[in-house]
Amino acid sequence: MRTKRARTGLPRRHGRTGVRLLALSLAGGLSACAQVERAAFTPPPVNPSSPIAAYAEQVSRERFRTPSFREVPPKVSDIPSPAAYKTAVIQEVEQRRAVAAWLATHPQLNFDAESYAEAQKQRIPSGEVVAVPTQHDAEAEAFAKRLREEAAKPQ
Repeated sequence: MRTKRARTGLPRRHGRTGVRLLALSLAGGLSACAQVERAAFTPPPVNPSSPIAAYAEQVSRERFRTPSFREVPPKVSDIPSPAAYKTAVIQEVEQRRAVAAWLATHPQLNFDAESYAEAQKQRIPSGEVVAVPTQHDAEAEAFAKRLREEAAKPQ
């Protein structure tokens, strides 16, 4: 015996089962939405051990006025247009490239100072080396000692 087929091409018993499953899932979905709606619009419970529990309960029971669309602030007018923003970005990139080009043509700004100092010392003949006066060293050491003593004093 052949079963009658519904317009969907499935046997009728499968069609009825599908309708029942659809109705069941729809009911479940609506009940879940109701739960979400209830949870979204009710304030969460207040921790009773909190020092502001009473104030939080009082504020959660208050009803506040709903703002109207007339209270929406006007559209901000100081935002640059996309063309102006693009121009500013292009200028920034051009300036960055100009600085990079200048640094490439002036390598003395991009060198290791210690190796440069050693190379310059090697160029000076040994007879021309002038000793640094020791008076400055003594003054600097006395100044550093005084600062260390002041820093070590208890408050």
